[in-house]
Amino acid sequence: MLALMLAGATAVIVWGTARGLGLADEGVYLLAARYPNEIEQNVSAVFDYTGAIFRLVGYDPQLFRLAGLVAIMLSALAFWAGFQKLLLVMFPDAKATQHVRLNSLLFIQIGGILYYQWAFATPNYYTLTAVALNVFAGCVMWALARETKAPGNVCTTFLFGVAGLALGSGVFVRFTSALLVLGCLFALLWYWPGVGRLRRVRLLLTVGLGMVVWSGFHFIAVQGPVRQWEMFTHGWQLYQAIGTHSPGAKIFAYPRDLLALGFSAFLVFWPCHVLIALALLASRVARERIATLKILRPSTVAVVVISVAAVLSWGVGANVLASRLPASAFAGGVSVYLSFYSAWILLLVAVYALFAMQPANARPRCDPTAMQCRGLVLFLLGLPIAGSVGTANPLYNVISFYAVPWFGLVFLLGIALITRYNARPALLLGAMAVMGGVTCSQVVQGSVQAPAQISTGLQQQTVLTEVGFPSHWMKLDSQSHAVIEQLRASAVRAGFKPGDDIVAVSYLPGLVYAMGGRSPGHPTFLLGTPGYLAYSKMALGFADKSRLARSLVLLDVDAHHEELGHLLGSAGLTFPTGYELVGNVAAGEKNYKLYKPLN
Repeated sequence: MLALMLAGATAVIVWGTARGLGLADEGVYLLAARYPNEIEQNVSAVFDYTGAIFRLVGYDPQLFRLAGLVAIMLSALAFWAGFQKLLLVMFPDAKATQHVRLNSLLFIQIGGILYYQWAFATPNYYTLTAVALNVFAGCVMWALARETKAPGNVCTTFLFGVAGLALGSGVFVRFTSALLVLGCLFALLWYWPGVGRLRRVRLLLTVGLGMVVWSGFHFIAVQGPVRQWEMFTHGWQLYQAIGTHSPGAKIFAYPRDLLALGFSAFLVFWPCHVLIALALLASRVARERIATLKILRPSTVAVVVISVAAVLSWGVGANVLASRLPASAFAGGVSVYLSFYSAWILLLVAVYALFAMQPANARPRCDPTAMQCRGLVLFLLGLPIAGSVGTANPLYNVISFYAVPWFGLVFLLGIALITRYNARPALLLGAMAVMGGVTCSQVVQGSVQAPAQISTGLQQQTVLTEVGFPSHWMKLDSQSHAVIEQLRASAVRAGFKPGDDIVAVSYLPGLVYAMGGRSPGHPTFLLGTPGYLAYSKMALGFADKSRLARSLVLLDVDAHHEELGHLLGSAGLTFPTGYELVGNVAAGEKNYKLYKPLN
């Protein structure tokens, strides 16, 4: 069943890579990857890496998207390789569980493709962070499996070095995430039995060495250290101008986001938690008299709870669009489809606690596996949170990009229940079937019916449209096709050639890319808030003045907009008096205007 789910959802993702073009965020990812050298102020080197991939596939946007899918699935495979080795070292009896390796592989791969629940397929910093995180975690778990079986071996050291390489790549994509992922490793090694203090230090130094090696590669092959530092410091100033990226704001926002996610996760299956609490309370109050009743046995309560959770999950998988409606303030504002996966983790932890809180004479004796399991739970739980830090979005909006460790955590909890407390394997199989079904439904229905930042579903993206430079064919909706063709025709009549500059306001990088243009300096300029205006002024200030003077100007705002005058005037452009209107295209509520300089 899991194999069919995975194959079907992956086929839909592949089908969708040829369809749709987001004009906002996805436009940034395409335009910046096409011209990475344009961006000389950025806190991340992500576009140098995505640009190399884009160049490798001949600047074909569909192949670019497919390359991202392959990278996500291969990194999930790397995660699984380490996960299943460590799992079977910790729980040798798990080998008796039917198809444990195959089921864990399929389930973790389904967690990987959750990345595509919005059809957000163009590779970007989320993609590269997820790949680095998955490979890092896989290498660390494989290394610990080797270390547990043969302490002090060379293979463990080598795998920690490879993990350092993966983490080193993450530093240049999103340094905040990389630092927190390193913190997750500290926590894992702290809880891991059998690894002495000196050995821990050596392994951590090996990770550091791997990070240094990747840094050396980056400074030689991508960008020198002095230029990279200048790029970072100027990029930091640029993004702080927006106001939403400031550490002072995020240090309070991120904990609030996690609390909102946790509370929303509790609400998803609150009847199940009530049942578990009542079962625990009854067994404690009644002691031996009622604790022997079948209905209060943990195995029976667990079956009832998982069955109730499966019923409650039906709506999330069957009615995907409804699950994406904004949640009430009482639920923390977190839509149910975002908190669904953390809800399953919270539920399985509660079920595990139900078994663990049995009377002492009914519990198995503690063994080192308990300490290992605790450390691994914290590690896998923390990785997606660490991967999400550094975004201007609420954490719960982007945490599903890094869902692979959480799917591994669900499998780990299931195996721990089966092998340690003799829970029924059907509990794990049921949880996997429900989570896998909802995930694939969200990926298929969500990406097809409600793709991110695209006005219509992917099934309406049917009109072959020439986009980019060099040009490639993509299937777009009829309105987007008409806008691109008409604007490109107007630009050509005004003397535009592919690769020429277009200053687009506000947030229209996808149109610039589709027309075959480039944006001088930065891929996008925004209006609407004082922070956006400050950012855009600074970004324009970094651009070459002679190029700006020759650029076409593309607008979706009024030409006499006060903020627009401040923005373009800050770069010395006499707009609109020094420009001629050469194109005017209406599309729904939007009106796109194209101007060329008079001189």
